[in-house]
Amino acid sequence: INNIKRIEMKHREICNIGTRYIKEIGLIQGNKPRFVTLGLEYGGYEMPTIFAFGDCPSQTVRVKVSRGDLLRDIEKISNINPAELVGEKRFYLCPEGIMEDINLPDNWGLLIYSNKGIEIAHDPGILFVADKIAESRVIQGIMKREGIKSQIFNYLK
Repeated sequence: INNIKRIEMKHREICNIGTRYIKEIGLIQGNKPRFVTLGLEYGGYEMPTIFAFGDCPSQTVRVKVSRGDLLRDIEKISNINPAELVGEKRFYLCPEGIMEDINLPDNWGLLIYSNKGIEIAHDPGILFVADKIAESRVIQGIMKREGIKSQIFNYLK
């Protein structure tokens, strides 16, 4: 297997493990999300690898498996107004060993993946003010992909 295929396999593996971690544990103690998406793209918005919501503050995770990709992503994220991103709780998830001497964007957390699983390496304990219009559009995108058409949901009895 060439190096690119190995990185893609590792990325997919870490994404799947990270998604289960977010669903089962969450990024905020005592606040597990009801819904978790992986790899959702929604036109025009800077989307995280993992987006979770429902019964808790919204949570985003950006999965990076190489130092170069992580550095490029941190530079990109640092140049976006934090209020224009989804997620009230924001983390990076990286394999052990690629974070040395790298500064995270302000108030972002860090999850480290190793053969022991995922652990929180840094949690600033801060909630961002997320772009609620973007988050609403993400949820609309999920509904559309799941075949739920624009409609009125009338639950009056």
